[in-house]
Amino acid sequence: MCAKSDDRFPLLREDEAEALRESDLKRDAPFFLYQVQNNQLAVALYYGGCQAYGYEYKVIDRTTNLIRRDVLKFIKKYRVKKKKEQATAAKKKQGRLF
Repeated sequence: MCAKSDDRFPLLREDEAEALRESDLKRDAPFFLYQVQNNQLAVALYYGGCQAYGYEYKVIDRTTNLIRRDVLKFIKKYRVKKKKEQATAAKKKQGRLF
């Protein structure tokens, strides 16, 4: 996805991985399940997700990886927040044109 990524979270950008590390999400189950095509969780690829370890997991964009739904929600909110911050910074930098 990005040129620089974290070893533990290869599907995220560096800043997203850092925000995820600092979040208060529960760590009693893995955030990601990788390469599930050859095990019992392969059925999740057909149905688009599954429930494991007491959490719901969702398939990530036509890959064989699953992400916990609460982590996905956290990442989406983080991206929206970053986009708003960048837009605000661009407006301030641009200043008044007229």
